[in-house]
Amino acid sequence: MEPFKFVIAALALFSPVASADFCDIMAGPGAAECRTIALQSGVKFIGNWAMQQQAPEGNQASAGKAGLVVAHIPAMYMIDTERLARSAFMFRCEQGRGSISLDALPHMLAPSAASIDSWPLTFRFGQGKAFTERWSVNRKRGVLLAPASSALPLMLHGVRDLMVLTPGPTPADMPLGWIYDLDGIDQVLEHVCL
Repeated sequence: MEPFKFVIAALALFSPVASADFCDIMAGPGAAECRTIALQSGVKFIGNWAMQQQAPEGNQASAGKAGLVVAHIPAMYMIDTERLARSAFMFRCEQGRGSISLDALPHMLAPSAASIDSWPLTFRFGQGKAFTERWSVNRKRGVLLAPASSALPLMLHGVRDLMVLTPGPTPADMPLGWIYDLDGIDQVLEHVCL
C-alpha cells in the first residue's frame, strides 16, 4: 500500500514534534493560555490527551452510576488535507456507556455526500497491521462514530502511534487522514468505559 509508505516517511520527518502536549498541538503559540483556561475548567492533561470528568448529579450519585468522562486528543498531522491539527479523536463515557468519535473531514459533511451514511477508515498502529471499519456520520456534530462492534478499543493498549486513513472526495484522490501520538493512552483507558 503506497499511501502507508508515504505517511511512514512523513512521520520520520516530523518526529521531533512528538514531544508536544495537547495545548501545543491545538493552540500553538497560545499554548500557555490554553493550559490556563483548561486547568480552570477542570481539564486534566495526560500525555497528549485532555480529559474532563463530571461527577454524577442527584439520585444518579446515590445509585452509584458513573458521571461523564470525556477524553480527546488532537491530530499531530493531517494527511493531504487543509484541516491542520484541529481534528480530534474523542472517547466519551457517560453513565457506563462508551463511545468513540473522530472529527469528520469537510468532504464527508458536504451536501454532495449527504447520501453517504458511513465512511471506511483504515487504522494502523505504528508499523503494525492495518484494519478497516466503517464509521457512521453524525452531520449534526460533524463527527464519525465508531460502530458498537469496533475492534479499535481492544487494540489501543500500549500503542503510541496511530494513523487513520480514509478515501478522498474522488476515487482518483490520495487517501486523506490523521496521525496521532497517543502518549498517555493507557492512563486514559483506565478512566473511560470502552
